[in-house]
Amino acid sequence: METKTNQKQKKSTTMKKSDKKVVKKMASTKTKLKMKKLSSIPKNISESSETLNVKSSWVNKIVYEQKKKNLFIETKNGNVYMVMDVSPQRFTYIKNAESVGSKINKLFNSLS
Repeated sequence: METKTNQKQKKSTTMKKSDKKVVKKMASTKTKLKMKKLSSIPKNISESSETLNVKSSWVNKIVYEQKKKNLFIETKNGNVYMVMDVSPQRFTYIKNAESVGSKINKLFNSLS
């Protein structure tokens, strides 16, 4: 009989494997993401956008504009970045992450 601790360890291992698959899939997409630094998040974003306040040491909030596939990232120090051509799957992966800041950092690193 498995203990709860063993079950949790297996679950976390499974999650990591699925994360790796998603990252590989995202890395293999042919769409080249582009990033632009802005002074603020635009106020005229479409109604189909989703805003998330993030608990992170450096990210304040993220806004995903579904129609245009733009992801806006506002950092704690006030910098705002727009990442273009972010697929809905990639946004879902970021917003559901245990550490949103870590996933955004990986996204930034993939752009450089």
